[in-house]
Amino acid sequence: MNPERRKVGVIGAGGLVGRALMALPEKADRTIVAYSRSAYPSQAGCSVVWKRLGDPNAVQTVSNWISAAPIWGLSAYFDFLERCGATRLAVLSSNSADVKSASADPAERNLAVRLKQAEEEIAFWAKARGIAYTILRPVMIYGMGLDKNISAIGRFISRFDFFPLAGRAEGLRQPVHACDVAGAGLSALTADAAAGRLYTISGGECLAYRDMVARVFHALGKSPRFLSFPVVVLKAAVKAAARSGLMRGYSPAMIDRMNDDLSCGHADARRDLGFSPRPFHLGPEDLPPEIRPGGKVKG
Repeated sequence: MNPERRKVGVIGAGGLVGRALMALPEKADRTIVAYSRSAYPSQAGCSVVWKRLGDPNAVQTVSNWISAAPIWGLSAYFDFLERCGATRLAVLSSNSADVKSASADPAERNLAVRLKQAEEEIAFWAKARGIAYTILRPVMIYGMGLDKNISAIGRFISRFDFFPLAGRAEGLRQPVHACDVAGAGLSALTADAAAGRLYTISGGECLAYRDMVARVFHALGKSPRFLSFPVVVLKAAVKAAARSGLMRGYSPAMIDRMNDDLSCGHADARRDLGFSPRPFHLGPEDLPPEIRPGGKVKG
């Protein structure tokens, strides 16, 4: 592979999937030009060069790109990508575009619309400029203690030593590790069949919501302790807690989904990208630092 093809630009390199990409062994034969809103110093002998987004001196000749930033913000960098000579682009979206499209929560429905509109905008722009693009829609991403779902569950358990469930909470889930998502992005840059395609990116194991939460208990060195409530009772409690500021970012619609089957296959990604995700396993490094076993729990 010639030096220019070995070079990969990453927008949103400071986020979860961006950081996971930096940790991949597969990046060893590539030069990563990492862009973030905050500058990170390059390290001697490291194959990662950090640049600050918006810096007029940040333009580099890079043809292969991964966007791990929120998808609706990528249009602000279309000009920048063109000036860098982008010819291949893998973009991180979210399976929420489908899952939340019929949500009872207007904010979640708006999110689904926003995701789909951004996907369409990117496809239109890329086709008009001859850029081969691939859109990845991961399901629940976890890892490195930086995600918004598993880490939030872990923090709740660490603080209260139990977890509330709606009914039996048997809805199916397929959490996917951030490193597996990052690996799919790298693969999309060289897979001819991936050009112009959209892929669901899910984990290597399908399990019930309550079993997923039980694994978080085990990772924290605790025995699972659940309190089951009727759906309507738990939804009312979450709504009241959110209003009081105790559970910002939580929605009663999340309670309904505890019993929804959100499993989805990734056969297309396996076929075209060689995608082979790990089962759902939480190591200490996948929990927020403040709640890792042996660490200090913040109240």
